[in-house]
Amino acid sequence: MAATAEAIEPPATTPRTLPQAAKKGAGSSELAERTVFTEEGVPGQYLTLKVSGEVTDDMLEALEDYVKRQRKRLSRDEQPKD
Repeated sequence: MAATAEAIEPPATTPRTLPQAAKKGAGSSELAERTVFTEEGVPGQYLTLKVSGEVTDDMLEALEDYVKRQRKRLSRDEQPKD
């Protein structure tokens, strides 16, 4: 019997261990990522924010920069073509 994608995917609130390549150095403890925000606009279209470690000001600034770039892209895409 074949497993469905829902059965394989861990719940959104469950932290999961990152792959070895994502870890910092050989002696560091295991990092876990967790979902801190999920928003679904319409079925099948959603945004999920995952973090590992503590959320810092630098991370928040990076997120703000991403939002600004996306708003600029959307405003360009919404302008009528001549």
